[in-house]
Amino acid sequence: MALQRSKQEIIDDLSSKLVHLDVEKDLTKLAQHGLKIQYDHTEYDVWQENSLMGGRFGILSMMLRIDEFDEAIFKYQFNNALKSVNPKQGLSIFDGLAGVGNTMIGTKKYDFTNVVSQIELYIDKIINDLSNDIPDSMIEHGYGLAGIGQFYLQRYDVGENVVKQIISLQNYYISRFGDDTNSDNLIKDWAFSTLGQETRDINLSVSHGLAGVMIFLIDSTIRVGSNQKLDNLITKIGELISKYSIWDETNNFRLYATNLSNDTDIHNVVRNDSWCYGTSGFEIAMLKYAIFNKDTVAAEKCLQSLKYVIEHSAYVRSFSICHGLAGLVFIGNIVNNALGYPYIDVSEAEERIIAGYTDDDYFGYADHKLGVVGDEDNLTTDLGMLTGVSGILYALSEPNYYNAFEYAMGMNMTGYEFLV
Repeated sequence: MALQRSKQEIIDDLSSKLVHLDVEKDLTKLAQHGLKIQYDHTEYDVWQENSLMGGRFGILSMMLRIDEFDEAIFKYQFNNALKSVNPKQGLSIFDGLAGVGNTMIGTKKYDFTNVVSQIELYIDKIINDLSNDIPDSMIEHGYGLAGIGQFYLQRYDVGENVVKQIISLQNYYISRFGDDTNSDNLIKDWAFSTLGQETRDINLSVSHGLAGVMIFLIDSTIRVGSNQKLDNLITKIGELISKYSIWDETNNFRLYATNLSNDTDIHNVVRNDSWCYGTSGFEIAMLKYAIFNKDTVAAEKCLQSLKYVIEHSAYVRSFSICHGLAGLVFIGNIVNNALGYPYIDVSEAEERIIAGYTDDDYFGYADHKLGVVGDEDNLTTDLGMLTGVSGILYALSEPNYYNAFEYAMGMNMTGYEFLV
């Protein structure tokens, strides 16, 4: 039986393998679980070369967090990543150009201004061309405008054009969802499909639903200001999410519905603690909403619920940032940093990540990228930030000045004054 590695040994092992990644050689080591997975009749690539979620730009974000490598190695990996960029990959923060740009923002060691500016101009053009015909799949955070908005928010101080684009996105959401706080037809009016799915229920989640939209809208008010219609829309979303949440029977944390239809029963909601669809992500959204409303009591309740799910992580089975334990550590550290003291103890989640490392897998972790935990057909080794090893390493590493990835996840607390 192999001895358990220490946290620092895991960080050293994974960072060495990822920093010195040779794609042609090392991707063969992913093949033990397959380079493609099947989920819901769709085939997905485990390695998405030019993405933040599952490819080279996730690895670069991890490297900027670690910040302990030879500069020549970083330039080599960066140049290889840049060669993989293709405008046809889309605009999103997860898989597209906004994710590429996000990686390059916030580093003090390298100047990527010219590259980021070119990316911004291309995104501007596509969004402007789509302005009258934006598909439902572009409403959300992960693959849509809310995530692209987070890219803009990091650049709000570089010129009037960025401010104009942020305000344009605010106005788009006002026109798309309306600012009337007394709508009687929410299910009909607010339904939209994500990822091209046929279902048109309301998705409330951070990654693919209205919580992610609300996070962007509230963040945007800090950067470029607000107006009554925008305030009304934020209130409308916040009240809807709150309506479909419920405290668990112990009164320690909240459960949130992630998809609404006409027959949704909040009492039947299953516990989910993840960033993407669960309590940890929702509570950051609702914490921002409480701060937006200057509601101290509501902010305290958000922090109480968040603290409980992060410190009692036994329910979480995945290791990744998106679905699992690394996400809990990541969010806990962000909140602690914003508060200025260790309010949330992330040690249990960290220890479970450390215990899950295995020498049987070259990259240490095999995880569930998609599908139900326990479905071994979806067990993969993924190198990306959201669903893979780079994100796990990012969460285990000590925080530094590089926080661009917090924006990519909508978890940044820059500019927020805590009321508690």
